[in-house]
Amino acid sequence: FYYNVLGRKGSRRRDLQGIQENLDIFYAPRDRPGQDDWAEPLPPDQVKGAPKTCGLDKPIDQCFLVFCMLRLGLTNRVAAALFGISVGSTSQLLNTWVPFISVSLSHFVPWQTREQVQSTMPRKFRNPASVLGKTTSARRCRIIVDATEIRIETPSDPEEAKKFFSQYKKAHTLKYLIGITPAGTISFISDGFPGSMSDDEIVE
Repeated sequence: FYYNVLGRKGSRRRDLQGIQENLDIFYAPRDRPGQDDWAEPLPPDQVKGAPKTCGLDKPIDQCFLVFCMLRLGLTNRVAAALFGISVGSTSQLLNTWVPFISVSLSHFVPWQTREQVQSTMPRKFRNPASVLGKTTSARRCRIIVDATEIRIETPSDPEEAKKFFSQYKKAHTLKYLIGITPAGTISFISDGFPGSMSDDEIVE
């Protein structure tokens, strides 16, 4: 179950990893406009605590495993069985690669200036509308926020399990605050919060 075995074209790999681009973009020279300003994360094989030998020697295969886990919601045990490695190695790879991927892709979530938001403001936001008998408009709107929850495995510690249990989802979750511009561009993603926290607490 390796990256190159699935071929470089077709939908098989995209369905598993959740993105259309080849994962070797993480290793290719950054020659596109604006890429000189991107943050340069430390390669996973140089991160302290990264597994040296785990059955997946190529970084591209390790990265592929992590993307499959994120895309399909695989548990450590299921991913370990599919890729033929130990559960401990799967956990190490996830903890090593997720911060690296986060830094590498952070430029895709830019905080837009007020001028940028105004220049792409949809017409319906600009035009006045009647709400509860009052004329109003959303032309000054800069960001629209909402919380989303992602299910996680049940923590082994009872106190942690209680903290991450979401009454709304009836499951253990992580909560994130997502912000989009009126034009629909994602411009903000918060850190993760325990599922027991309310949306108001996260916003504050």
